[in-house]
Amino acid sequence: AIACASAAIARRSAATRRLGALIGSNDPVHRGVAADPKTMVAQLEYGAVLADLLASSPELAERFTEIQKARCEVSYQRSLATPDLNTQLIAQYDDATGDAIAGVQIGGPLVLWNRNQGAIGRAQAELTAAKRRLDRLEQSLEQRLADAFGRYEAAKSQVEALQDDVLPRAEESLELATAGYEAGEIGFLDLLTVQRTYFVASLESLRSLRELNETVQRIRGRLIDAAPSAGVRLN
Repeated sequence: AIACASAAIARRSAATRRLGALIGSNDPVHRGVAADPKTMVAQLEYGAVLADLLASSPELAERFTEIQKARCEVSYQRSLATPDLNTQLIAQYDDATGDAIAGVQIGGPLVLWNRNQGAIGRAQAELTAAKRRLDRLEQSLEQRLADAFGRYEAAKSQVEALQDDVLPRAEESLELATAGYEAGEIGFLDLLTVQRTYFVASLESLRSLRELNETVQRIRGRLIDAAPSAGVRLN
């Protein structure tokens, strides 16, 4: 038990120093945090989370940008199929007759065969591909959210079971065992066994709570850390 406590203190000190390095402090001070574990159980609703994900995912924003660029390219290539017209205004004065003469000339190339169809077709194909990539990404996000939400619900159920059932019973047993030891009704080893059971249940509750909140942060972080690895493109 002493060795475990010493190891835990060492890990806490190492974590405090890492935090100090992140915030630019050479001499970070460890401070305890007062919090009620029951208030740290986040309540998420799948429909609302999915709507928020589809509305604000940076991955989707990137795909929307690709579609917009592809649409601009289609418009540009179509514009090249229509030649520009040259307009010229002419004004003259005839000294012999005293007449003023004005005229307008409009000219431009006559396109008979080259209608830029090849470039237009390629641009339209890229637009279609960009839309398909968007559809596949939306499906991927929904699947990733479904998986993450399943882990969230499982972790939440475990946390609630530990907090509402296992821990209260372990705490009650510890109180009874402590009273029994003080009254001389049970031995010291029996008290240690009950204490160990309570501490194990407490640590398991905190571990489950940590896993729950890590999952919540992944979901609230738009599942960026759950995205396919770099080099794997959703084409």
